[in-house]
Amino acid sequence: IADEGAHVHYVEGCTAPVYTTNSLHSAVVEIIIKKDAYCRYTTIQNWANNVFNLVTKRAVCEANATMEWIDGNIGSKLTMKYPAVILKGEGARGLTLSIAIAGKGQHQDAGAKMIHLAPNTSSTIVSKSISKHGGKVTYRGIVHFGRKAAGSRSNIECDTLI
Repeated sequence: IADEGAHVHYVEGCTAPVYTTNSLHSAVVEIIIKKDAYCRYTTIQNWANNVFNLVTKRAVCEANATMEWIDGNIGSKLTMKYPAVILKGEGARGLTLSIAIAGKGQHQDAGAKMIHLAPNTSSTIVSKSISKHGGKVTYRGIVHFGRKAAGSRSNIECDTLI
């Protein structure tokens, strides 16, 4: 929980050696950003090529709060990750920046969800990916505007280099 007016930047790094059998990494991150607070959650993952990386990330922003998910996905056999921001308070802001590289035998399935529930909220989703040597990249994005989201806006960018 980022309390009222707080400023938080959390950095996470994930890696694993190559084992003889497949492995599963299943994680859940939930963040609450109170009024006028700011939170940035940065993840860089370079799992071994036999790891299935299945992650759930969700944040709730109150009035004038900001949540930023910064995500770098390099490793794993399969990554499925779609950070979500629920913009619950007026003037709340959400940003997701996802960078993924998929090489031979890899599938990077990434994206984001932005749920606008209050007036004058804003969100940005930026997804950049590289597919090389037969690697597969997939983008999934959802932006939802609720009935009370008057004056809200969103911007989505998705680019892939093959």
